Amino acid sequence: MTLKLDMSKAYDRVEWKFLESVLIFIGFPEKWKNLILHCVSIVSFSTLINGQPGGELRSQRGLR
Repeated sequence: MTLKLDMSKAYDRVEWKFLESVLIFIGFPEKWKNLILHCVSIVSFSTLINGQPGGELRSQRGLR
């Protein structure tokens, strides 16, 4: 039997509040929980509109 998983799609759907809840439930120290959440939540995207910077968008879920 072969099983193929598309992990990139699964990670794109992880809500950061859910991740925080799991880390608290497992018992991660506050310092480590904050460090992990900071690392995954600093994702941002920049746009160009007709060659001009159009601003920055912040992601609210997904892991990179």
